[in-house]
Amino acid sequence: MRNARGFTLMELMVTIAIVAILATIAVPNYIAWLSKRNLRSSAIDVQAAIQQAKMTAIRENTSVSLKFNPGSENYQAFIDADADGNPDGTIFRSKEMSPGIDLTSTGFASDTLTFNSRGLASAAGTINLSNSLGQNLTVDVVLSGLTRIL
Repeated sequence: MRNARGFTLMELMVTIAIVAILATIAVPNYIAWLSKRNLRSSAIDVQAAIQQAKMTAIRENTSVSLKFNPGSENYQAFIDADADGNPDGTIFRSKEMSPGIDLTSTGFASDTLTFNSRGLASAAGTINLSNSLGQNLTVDVVLSGLTRIL
């Protein structure tokens, strides 16, 4: 038996117990981190869509709108030549929120943000996002079209 190699049953059980204890500590923290990362990522996506809409309005010399749908957790960006909030041309961006992220509300009339051909927003307002842990982020839009995440 001097040449026998391997681990004893007791050594394996102690190792499994230590791994189980570390997992019970790490998994909840990982889930919270992942949820917060998804929320931040969704806010950055909304901010990027706003900037893309602004640049498209300037480049195409027409109005461009973003229509947010809080009930269905998505938004669309499209050419809106008559600025009525309905697509008149190409829908160039359509996106669903990440799983577990809710588009709770917007501070815009009929949940629509419109940019004119100069890149100016029709109104200042906010887009509010939340995750399943109750954490919130707000994308703030000013009249000049600048955005920030609060």
